[in-house]
Amino acid sequence: MSAHAPDFREPSRVERIFNKVFGLLVGLGLAPSYTYLVQVRGRKTGRVYAAPVNLLEIGGRRFLVAPRGRTQWVRNAEAAGEVVLERS
Repeated sequence: MSAHAPDFREPSRVERIFNKVFGLLVGLGLAPSYTYLVQVRGRKTGRVYAAPVNLLEIGGRRFLVAPRGRTQWVRNAEAAGEVVLERS
C-alpha cells in the first residue's frame, strides 16, 4: 500500500521566514551559483512574485524542482506559461 503525497506541503512559519531571508541573499548574489530567484506573474493579481529556487542541470538540460509540490509559484508558472530566472 503506497501513501499518496499531498499536492502541496505548506511551509511552517520558520520556513517562510527562512525563504524570505534566503531570497534576499539570492537577490544580493550571496548564494550558491545554482540558486536563482524565479519570478512569475500571479495568476489572480497579475503582480510579479519571486521565490528562491535551485536550478538543477542533468545531462545538459536544466530543471526547476519544487520539493514542496505544486507551490504557488508553480501554479502561477503553469498559468503564465513562462518564468524569469534572476541572479545578481
